[in-house]
Amino acid sequence: MEINNSVMSRLKFIVGMLAASVLWGCNSGTADPESREESTEQSDTLGSDGEETGNNKYLDTAIFNRFDGNYDYWYAYMTIDGEEQEFVVDEDISNQLSGSTLKIEWKIDTAYEAGEGDEPYEVKRLVNYEVLEKAEAFEDFLKRVAKVFTDTSVNDLSQFASKNTPYRTAFNPGVACHLGDPMLDYEHYISTDYIISDEMPQGDFCEGYEGVKNGFYYSHEYPVKIPVYATFDDNGDFVEYKPELPGDLTENSLRMALVIHNEWHYAYLYFIMIEGKWYLWIEDLCDCSA
Repeated sequence: MEINNSVMSRLKFIVGMLAASVLWGCNSGTADPESREESTEQSDTLGSDGEETGNNKYLDTAIFNRFDGNYDYWYAYMTIDGEEQEFVVDEDISNQLSGSTLKIEWKIDTAYEAGEGDEPYEVKRLVNYEVLEKAEAFEDFLKRVAKVFTDTSVNDLSQFASKNTPYRTAFNPGVACHLGDPMLDYEHYISTDYIISDEMPQGDFCEGYEGVKNGFYYSHEYPVKIPVYATFDDNGDFVEYKPELPGDLTENSLRMALVIHNEWHYAYLYFIMIEGKWYLWIEDLCDCSA
């Protein structure tokens, strides 16, 4: 059977298109050298010093600090080699894991700035994580501390302090708030009817907290500021004093709880995490006159 030239031309065109499609499909899954080089440069700008696993992914061991879902993207903040780093995440990570050691896999990715013409920028995106060592949840620890405030027969808070870092008590003998030795015999009782909440109450240190229940209130916001107190200099005068965190701890290892009693500020309790465990660091009993 004879095939005219017109039909033959169509067949050649179709075969050529099929060949081109196959060739394009094979190449589309492989980045060219320039794009691979560009990805390496992007990783360097974000300080990617983890173990590379291929496909622009990295492995690291990190301490989980907190999750924050209050922005256009969700973020997890973790400490790697003593430096806090930010990762975009696709799912909620419980803040009860704060202080836990994680094995994480992450990659370089692109995010877009909302309200700025959708300008792209580079981020670290968490791909996967595994809990290697779970720290004690802060709220569970706080529940144990709270029992002292509901039992008149127990006053000593030293049981919650680290042996290497004894806790201290702040009080105001006059107009200044002084940080001194722990007040072991101080009666901490507030009530047997109290709550523990991870939301800070509405109110004021000096004006009170109208309608707020007796209890312990803390926040997941970081970092917690180290309080500034007064101490005595060599001349017996008060001077400002900011206590230093022990060892190589940073403010990301610090947590604060506000204690409310009868709608008034009762105390600030400052806690530190050391090697995955919470300890009482400062008991601040100063009132508004300080």
